[in-house]
Amino acid sequence: MTALWTPPRTWTVGELVTAGLLNTHLRDNLEFVKAQIDLPLNFALASSAAAYTTGSTSFADIDAAALKLTLTTSGGAVLLGFSSHIKHSAAQGEMRMDWNIDGVRIGEASYGTCFLQAAAANAYLPVTQVLIRPLSAGTHTFKLQFATTSDTLTVGGIAGGTFLWALELA
Repeated sequence: MTALWTPPRTWTVGELVTAGLLNTHLRDNLEFVKAQIDLPLNFALASSAAAYTTGSTSFADIDAAALKLTLTTSGGAVLLGFSSHIKHSAAQGEMRMDWNIDGVRIGEASYGTCFLQAAAANAYLPVTQVLIRPLSAGTHTFKLQFATTSDTLTVGGIAGGTFLWALELA
């Protein structure tokens, strides 16, 4: 099997098609495509069943050890996602989440990448976020952060836990 893609040939009317030409431009290219499909996904996953709380107005890591991802990429886009349940101790309490990539928060300064306002005190809400970030080739560290404006914000702690994942797309 060839390790390289060969640009398909432009055939001309009346051209003699040989086994060598078909092998190069059809068989080898199909094998190349199949090999790409069969490559394992480059991804990282972290999860925790714990409940995490904060009353901080500044963004901080939810759990710098358990909810931390490290992924070595070849450069290009990375699909990031998290899923959990969150609640606030006050009705109308603000729940803010953000990603920290390689030590830098990526979201809006005050609200992060995900902002919710509690409809009722201490009522869990499911939350899921997926976003795409272009990244250079190299090893990258991803952490999820949270903040609130007052009282207590809780992330996780009920069935299902909190999940973070990163998947290289390119």
